[in-house]
Amino acid sequence: MEKIKHISILTLIITLGLVSCSDSENRISPLLRNTTVILNTGLPPESASADNSLLDRIRRLFVRDAVAQSAPASFSSIRVRVTGADFGVIEQTFAGGGLISLSVPSGSFRQFEVTAFTAPGDPNPAVTFRGTAAANLPAGETVSVPVLMRLSEIRIIVPDFLNGRIIVMDDMSGAGWTVIDGGKLGLDTIQPFDVDFDARGRIYIADQVSNGIIRIDNILGDNMKNFESISRDEGTLTAVAVDHINDRVYYATSATLYQSNLDGSDKQPKSIPGFVSINGIDVAPDGMLYIAGTDISKESAAVFKYDPNGSGAIVGQYSNGALLYAASDVMARGQNIYVINSSGGIDNMILQLAVDSSNIFTLVNNYGSPPVDLVTDYTKIPGLFYGPQHFIGGGNGALIIIDEGSFIFSDFLTPVDRLIAIQDIQGNGWTTYGQSGTETGMFDFYQTISF
Repeated sequence: MEKIKHISILTLIITLGLVSCSDSENRISPLLRNTTVILNTGLPPESASADNSLLDRIRRLFVRDAVAQSAPASFSSIRVRVTGADFGVIEQTFAGGGLISLSVPSGSFRQFEVTAFTAPGDPNPAVTFRGTAAANLPAGETVSVPVLMRLSEIRIIVPDFLNGRIIVMDDMSGAGWTVIDGGKLGLDTIQPFDVDFDARGRIYIADQVSNGIIRIDNILGDNMKNFESISRDEGTLTAVAVDHINDRVYYATSATLYQSNLDGSDKQPKSIPGFVSINGIDVAPDGMLYIAGTDISKESAAVFKYDPNGSGAIVGQYSNGALLYAASDVMARGQNIYVINSSGGIDNMILQLAVDSSNIFTLVNNYGSPPVDLVTDYTKIPGLFYGPQHFIGGGNGALIIIDEGSFIFSDFLTPVDRLIAIQDIQGNGWTTYGQSGTETGMFDFYQTISF
């Protein structure tokens, strides 16, 4: 699944030759050495069939009507940070909406970072959108700088599979608990096995009732769209991940990977060389896919780096029979690849891998242990997992993991269904939330426990 990508805007405004500053500016009065900058902020295009070629991306940077797509959320405020080698940092905050105008010292290579904060009460699950751009600013003139905004931070979105609902929370305290169920979507029921979101904050649900992808605009379930369902003969849908750069959706059964546009059109199975069983997928910032699963030919757990372009190919693989026992899910964060090793032993439940330019995987760190026995309640002890299953998106940079299992307490089998958040692979900031059940603050994830 995917998780949040911070996408910087191409600095093509410079390379395509905007007017640069000249030495004559040094003779201009200091009162005239500023440039009025108009920031045109826009979101990625709604159309799933939009041309994503390099030429079209360049065109969208310079054509205001193409850049300024309607925002998917109302903004409470917009923060603009401008940096330059000769003046440091200028930061201003503006009310949300409309064009942004500000005065910036003229000069070369002024860099702009724009962050839009979603207004409280807006149904879009995004917390912030962010975009960057750069420009040369001639003195005394007015310059329009397009900034393409993309999702930066999002609320915690949890597939509560056996409860037939998705839970949206502001943070690991459970604040803002919101339920998205079949009734809200106008359906009899849903069983969301996995969720992800695109650059506009829309939610994509891997639903096992329809065995297809459901897309909704926000937590109200607005503008619901069902993708073409996958035949049960092809397997049960278990994973979904969205490529924020190329506007693609990837989803998978254990045996087959599919790719489509953001609206489900142009669905196509992707050929993966060799024999691979898929448990989880995620898209890296460079558009490469990481797949957690099994190398059937070797009968071993593995993590694959897969190039979905062209005919597709596995370009790298990590498998370590003495360390990686069950690759249940994968998350790509920058240069780091995190893997849930659900059958791992002591200090071996979550793995951090790095991949170099030659697509060679290296183990960076490993963390987390199973309970010592099945009788003691270890739920209050940091670093212990009953059964890590799945990564969850959101959380403002934290790794959020579905953990479930059971222990015996007072002669009853007691289920564990909770979220665990850690700030890094060392387990700093260990926080848990939730218990088993059907009410607010409760989950029932993937395992059915009989009493």
